Amino acid sequence: MHDIAAVEAQIDKGIESGLYWALLISLTAGALSAMFLSRPLVRIASAADRFLHGETEVKIPVKHDDEIGRLARAFNYLSEEIVRLTRKEEWLREVLSSIREAIIVTNASGEIVLANPAASRLFMIEAARKRSIPVTNIEDAAMRELFERVQKRQSGIYNEELTAMTSKGKRTLKVTAVPVMRRGALFDGTVLVINDVTRLRNLERTRRDFVSSVSHELRTPLASIKGYTETLLEGAMNDPENATAFLNIIHQEAEQLTALVNDVLDLSRIESGKIAYSFEPVDVKPQLEKTAALFEPAAARKGVRIELNAPEGLPAVLADRSYFDIVVRNLIDNAIKYVDAESGRVRVSAYATGDSVSIEVADNGIGIPQADLDRIFERFYRVDKARSRELGGTGLGLSIVKHIVLAHKGKVEVRSRINRGTTFTVTLPVAGA
Repeated sequence: MHDIAAVEAQIDKGIESGLYWALLISLTAGALSAMFLSRPLVRIASAADRFLHGETEVKIPVKHDDEIGRLARAFNYLSEEIVRLTRKEEWLREVLSSIREAIIVTNASGEIVLANPAASRLFMIEAARKRSIPVTNIEDAAMRELFERVQKRQSGIYNEELTAMTSKGKRTLKVTAVPVMRRGALFDGTVLVINDVTRLRNLERTRRDFVSSVSHELRTPLASIKGYTETLLEGAMNDPENATAFLNIIHQEAEQLTALVNDVLDLSRIESGKIAYSFEPVDVKPQLEKTAALFEPAAARKGVRIELNAPEGLPAVLADRSYFDIVVRNLIDNAIKYVDAESGRVRVSAYATGDSVSIEVADNGIGIPQADLDRIFERFYRVDKARSRELGGTGLGLSIVKHIVLAHKGKVEVRSRINRGTTFTVTLPVAGA
């Protein structure tokens, strides 16, 4: 038993020693394995953390084709895809921001999920650039009704033109709506492209009015010429007294047509902006004296007195000399036409006002009603149409004056009282101001 106990003690000691070394070796092997396994996982976790904080150029080196290697490869692929999608989103955002048309995207529920800057400014829906908002955020009722109709339609391209109240006031809008279909069949929302066509419609209306006005203005003298010519051909030419009177009328109407055509051409060139103005310092007083002298004979024949009041030492204005003359000539010519013979008086004056010079042409004629003052600079607008045609007016002179003055960075104003006279004031900037 003693020998057996000794053997057992030796065996227990061997087992304890073996277990100790086995435990030590397994702990060492486990620690080394954990270190080698955790190092790439730590790199992946660190890369993911840096990626979340905006460092998009993160790459994990892949050295093995084991599970961790495949995980690293998948992370690299996902990071590349996220970067690509982010860049694509940024490009799309920049494209949407640069488009002048308003673009609004709604989801299947009818909420606005995207609006470019043009749409946000037009309808004052800045919140739509950050989160989904209901259509009720759009203040204009006509636009809300349009959104509802488009939402109910859910198919086909929808086009409509309507007038809506926007941040720019009442505007004419052309709306094109295209449904977004998911997997080709399921309605997922709508893309609306909104064009502001107010200026285009105004230009079309102006063109129609202009053509109508020109046609009307041409019809009257042409009808007169045609009528008197037919009368002459039917035998009136054999009556010297009547023939002379008729020919004088035809000549007068022809001159009216010539003046009208010239004014239309001048106005067309001025409005087109294709005129190359030659700006230079222009002395006001000598120019006014020269222009007033041109009208002295016509004024004397009518018994109208022209008074010039321009002090010495007026600063020069920055203007095109020839177009400056056109402005003054038109104003003096109008003043002489609309004052009474023998008692008429036209006063041309000039004075400095700060960094500008004002030229006034005042008369004591029939005056202009207050209701017409806002429209006298419109093309072909006449307060007294019959008298204007009788005096040879084309209805374009004041419109030409307005466009020339605006091109000179100046302004033109009018004051008038019935039977007391009218005063036109043109203000132009001083040269070098």
